[in-house]
Amino acid sequence: MTMLSQTKLLCFLSDLDGGGAQRTMVNIVNQLANTPDLDIVFVVAHCRGAGQQWVDKNIRLIDLASPRLRSSLFKLVKVINTEKPDIVFSTMLDSNVVATLATRLSRQSPRLVLRETNSHRARNDLGAIRKQLAGWAYRQADRVIALSNGVADEILADCKVKRESLLTLPNPVDVSGIKEKAEKARLNDAPFSAKEPTIISVGRLTTQKNFDLLISAFSQLKTKANLIILGEGPDRKTLEAQVERLHLVDRVMMPGFVKTPEAWLSHADLFVLSSRWEGFGHVIVEAMACGAAVIATDCPHGPRDIITSGKNGILVPMGDKDTLSRSMDEVLQSKPLRDKLSAEGSRRAEAFELNAIVERYKEALLGAK
Repeated sequence: MTMLSQTKLLCFLSDLDGGGAQRTMVNIVNQLANTPDLDIVFVVAHCRGAGQQWVDKNIRLIDLASPRLRSSLFKLVKVINTEKPDIVFSTMLDSNVVATLATRLSRQSPRLVLRETNSHRARNDLGAIRKQLAGWAYRQADRVIALSNGVADEILADCKVKRESLLTLPNPVDVSGIKEKAEKARLNDAPFSAKEPTIISVGRLTTQKNFDLLISAFSQLKTKANLIILGEGPDRKTLEAQVERLHLVDRVMMPGFVKTPEAWLSHADLFVLSSRWEGFGHVIVEAMACGAAVIATDCPHGPRDIITSGKNGILVPMGDKDTLSRSMDEVLQSKPLRDKLSAEGSRRAEAFELNAIVERYKEALLGAK
């Protein structure tokens, strides 16, 4: 009997915080681990964080236990020398730089695949050195995967990568699993008071997600409604102060990170993404799969790849508080519109089904071998 030849794939991630980029990488790793011709080792700079619960128990997970990402460099070099992977696959800018350095410093010659999750231009936390390091790393890679067409255009123009090494692949989302959870959740009471229409948003409480805009737009609503923001992050105190200043304490709830957002989204009248920038907008697809009507800012660069405005969701100009508020009122006041956006959004979500997208990731990874 002939044994199946396996390709060893080392996947690198900075942490297992509860963010969308981490969730997506774990989804990819979990799914790829079911592939007989791949031998996967999952390396994380440090494993602390809510995302630990997402990793399948059969995944070989190596925790570098590094207090900071940069201090994981030589530990990662050692792992690469020990494991001798055929391919190193990394995601997120700083992790990609560390993975590139580690690969070049190792005694091995694995192929390098880097995945960019965000717009560099829209971020205001990238100095000249980090931008230069990013450009260097992406030019070193055998393949660069961008989450959306806009991110790909930026990488092509700003990092000077070769067009043939650049590929656009959206996030894989467990749409069928989310739909199943949402259907079960709808059989139970909502985890919040549903006396008034409820708007839900999900994301880390950071500048990127622009929840201050959402709260301001919500304060202008003509419709009496409640707003729930699921997530945790460094901007909590600032946002809580804004809620208090606008006298919205009884109408805005921030319960923190939740393990099962489907239980909340399945009962929502409306989901809103108010971001200043995105790489893709994973949570948009999750909300669609849960049956929520969706409004999103037309930020760089992901929502436009998912939403056809007026058909399966609504796009509003980024930073436009008044238009966002009017759009929320319009959807909340029109059940036919909500039903249309819900039905069309649910169908659109299926284009990002986990199995199909991860298969494309596998082809991209093996194609770089």
